[in-house]
Amino acid sequence: MPGFKKTDLLNGTTAREPVKRHQYPVFIVSPSIEPYIRARCDFCGAAAILNCLNEVFDWKPEKIPSRNCIENRVKKSGYSICKEPAYAGAEEEHARITDESMMPGSEKMLLSLGVRTERQSDVPLNMSDVKVLDISAASSRNGIGIKAVPAATQKKTGRPPLYVMSNNDIKLNRAIRESKQVHIRNIGHTTAFPVEKQYGKDKHFKACTKAIAGVRVREVMRETGCLPPLRQRSVARVMNPSHAPERSRNMQRIFASLNANERQTFDFVNTHGKTTSGLIGVFGFVNGVLKRVKPEGLSKKSIDACLKETDRILNNRNKRTVRFKSSVRGQLKRERDKPAGEKSVWNASSDMTESLLAAADLSGRGIRCTG
Repeated sequence: MPGFKKTDLLNGTTAREPVKRHQYPVFIVSPSIEPYIRARCDFCGAAAILNCLNEVFDWKPEKIPSRNCIENRVKKSGYSICKEPAYAGAEEEHARITDESMMPGSEKMLLSLGVRTERQSDVPLNMSDVKVLDISAASSRNGIGIKAVPAATQKKTGRPPLYVMSNNDIKLNRAIRESKQVHIRNIGHTTAFPVEKQYGKDKHFKACTKAIAGVRVREVMRETGCLPPLRQRSVARVMNPSHAPERSRNMQRIFASLNANERQTFDFVNTHGKTTSGLIGVFGFVNGVLKRVKPEGLSKKSIDACLKETDRILNNRNKRTVRFKSSVRGQLKRERDKPAGEKSVWNASSDMTESLLAAADLSGRGIRCTG
């Protein structure tokens, strides 16, 4: 757990302290949740195990949590907050990942995670790399409301984060900017934003993606259903069609070998050939940046390597590609200057927020989710 002494959370004094907003101490709350999270027990089973442990170890609490109490605690408050009601002062610098992540009922949830400032390995962040600093919910939020959450979180950690990582949400951007903290934008959003800016309202791009989407829906249960590009959730909405241009170009190459029905279905690849040709270089560059920076982290070295790639990959001289190249170079240069030292390697991807929430959502379904 970055920046916090694990022993401070497990000593006898802390174990007997009541959890915030809860009548039970840590030594009761923690084992009541563990069977559900780790052993895949249902809530009735978790309550039965807790009663057995109480009989064996003679804990003598005032009350044993019921099945409903355990379920409410897990689902409403979050696993980490259940286990970690108090935080010691930070021993080292840390970074914060912030995301408005879910919408339970009619409320939006704001998640704040703590992570080490320096990149520790070349694999994505996982559950053991982060610490839940805060989970809060509200019916609506603005920049002022979001700004108040980090201020409260800072009291727990004992010091401000070296930097804050988030997506390009306008409210989050404003709150971080007004807090005067270093803002690291998720590398996926950093590269997707220039794509959206140049192509989001372009009529040719819209017509092309509409044609691709139409074929996916129309042909899904027909013989030609295997030919359209697969549906895929990528780094951002505008990046969803990132594999479609390459697929369209390949379809153009084999177009003469298709039968009459297939040629009629996929005639749009010729109609939009010029658009997909330009997009291949753009999406190829973006995916190249992600493959480099996500595992290597954000550093002057990794960004310099990406800037060199702009001249090699983005060599198409049409106006949209030139504008995209200029925009993405500007974004990358701004991110390059943020790490403190020449050899500093910071985290550049906040995908952990999605992995963590997915794991919480799928924990009761026997599905393993890794970051």
